Amino acid sequence: MQLGGCAVTYFCKSQRTVALSSTVAEYMALAHGIKEVIFSTELGKVQGQAIVNVDNQSASAVASNTVQHSRMQHIDMRYHFVRERIAAEEIATEYVNTKDNIADLLTTAVSNDVTESLRAKLGVKAIGQRVSDVPRDQARKSKRKRE
Repeated sequence: MQLGGCAVTYFCKSQRTVALSSTVAEYMALAHGIKEVIFSTELGKVQGQAIVNVDNQSASAVASNTVQHSRMQHIDMRYHFVRERIAAEEIATEYVNTKDNIADLLTTAVSNDVTESLRAKLGVKAIGQRVSDVPRDQARKSKRKRE
């Protein structure tokens, strides 16, 4: 979660319920994220409508649609408080492309280019290049030259 462009909280958790689709899995993850937003709102950290980024358009549509569809009836009712918060305009969902999803920086294996892009969006500054950043072939060549 970010406040004023700065990361203030982060969590990664395995879901206890088996999701039957990626839409349901993302909807359940959205519910867990919104719990954190609600907690921060009650502490007074968040004022006004909170915007929650979602990288699954179907999950965002399920959250915004208050009509119960037969294809979504298997979702546990405890996750539908999300709909209530959105209907009350306490929270809004906003689609973010997967390649721009800051949460993927710490949860998904991404390329170096994506890592650098997401790191910059998170506001984390690079200190310098580490040995682990040097390609292995280059490190081996420099080691052989020293011998």
